[in-house]
Amino acid sequence: MLQQLITLILDPFLNIGQRLVWQIPNFVAAFVLVLAGLYLSRIFKTVFEQILEKAGFDQITSRVGINEVMARLGLGKSPTYALSFAVYWLILLVFIISASNAIQLTVVSELLQKFLMFFPKLVAAILVLAGGILFGGFLSDIVGDAARTNNLRGGETLSKGTYVTVIIFAGLMALDQLGLRAEILASSLNIVLASAGFCLALAFGLGGKDLAAEWLRETFKKK
Repeated sequence: MLQQLITLILDPFLNIGQRLVWQIPNFVAAFVLVLAGLYLSRIFKTVFEQILEKAGFDQITSRVGINEVMARLGLGKSPTYALSFAVYWLILLVFIISASNAIQLTVVSELLQKFLMFFPKLVAAILVLAGGILFGGFLSDIVGDAARTNNLRGGETLSKGTYVTVIIFAGLMALDQLGLRAEILASSLNIVLASAGFCLALAFGLGGKDLAAEWLRETFKKK
């Protein structure tokens, strides 16, 4: 009776110990994979960063305003740093997934694999948003300069409104890249923007009626 009780108590611990012993090679393999991932990802990051620095990548992106956009989005101090950081983690994640598979952590492995599959969409969304910020700033400057040249009141407001409108559209496109449905919001925004455009056109028309009348008088006087 006593022997059966001892066996009943010890058997679970013995089974656990046996399983752990069987898993030791897998744990060692996972540990080696993580160490290799840390080492190789750091090497790739350093090499990639040096290549971009020698190519003057930051100077090129600064000329077109990408550095300023990245600073606004909080994506790092420079494009070189951000890309090197992404390379580091992508390589490291591949090794972590392999290590998770080695010790049969399927939940962790599947989660990381889903993130890797999602990463290209995230990059595309960031690029779309960054492009929207660049184009919005460019278009805003054009509208502001045109308003100042023609001595139009509210030129600064119109310039800011143009910038915000472009950013909103870029944000919707970025959401679409991430797979988030934004059709309803986009439709509502189109209605609002169409109404705003009509009001602006009407305001410009009413504001410029005196100029138009003067131009017509001068034209017919010459004739």
